[in-house]
Amino acid sequence: MIRIAGFLILVFLLGCTPDDPSNSQELISSSVLFPLDIDHSISYEVSEFIFTSRGQIDTLSYQLRETVVDEFIDDTGATVHVVDRFVKPVDGGTWTYQQSWQSMITDNQAIRIEDNRRYIKLRLPIRQNDTWDANALFDDSAPIVIGNEPIDYYKNWQSKITQMNESVKIVGQTYNEVTSVSLADYENNIELRRVEEKYADGIGLIYRKIEVLDTQCFDACANESWSEKAESGHIYIQHIINQ
Repeated sequence: MIRIAGFLILVFLLGCTPDDPSNSQELISSSVLFPLDIDHSISYEVSEFIFTSRGQIDTLSYQLRETVVDEFIDDTGATVHVVDRFVKPVDGGTWTYQQSWQSMITDNQAIRIEDNRRYIKLRLPIRQNDTWDANALFDDSAPIVIGNEPIDYYKNWQSKITQMNESVKIVGQTYNEVTSVSLADYENNIELRRVEEKYADGIGLIYRKIEVLDTQCFDACANESWSEKAESGHIYIQHIINQ
């Protein structure tokens, strides 16, 4: 547990430079942003800051590897791909199996099943400023427990394509033909819901940042950042390290 005074959240080395704006309206009509080939594998570094009370944070850091290992036909006739997830400490060690999730592309939607929640990650073809309800296929009204506290996690989520054909630098590596998705961008005095994902052509997800935070601190916290005044919720950062 870390007690903070003027806590500054991780300054992530992420630089984004859009290409020629005239190309931003080009449609992406294939599954290049959501590859599901057997043995397709990506490794990430993950940092999570769990807010247990104002000024109290639990920090988790680890590496995550996802590999497409199998596929099957479900009862609707869709091809479902099994994605095994492995974790290990950031300072080394061996990969340990954690769980299996599922992914598919069906009805022009790229769908990811995570902990029995069926998210519509992308809608095809991809268009600049396109919007959709990523949580339409599950009940997103139930609270999610973060750090032993229930939180209205999915309040005011709505997905939107915010950038296409970006060049993005992550920890010194440049990725081209990147599409950015805002899953939530909502804030008031006591709630923050800001979520972003980035997908690279031929690779898949390369970056995810989730900020879901609540506070009941009003006037006394007027000049404080969310990382200082948050009393529950978390900040989760996931970025690619290699394929």
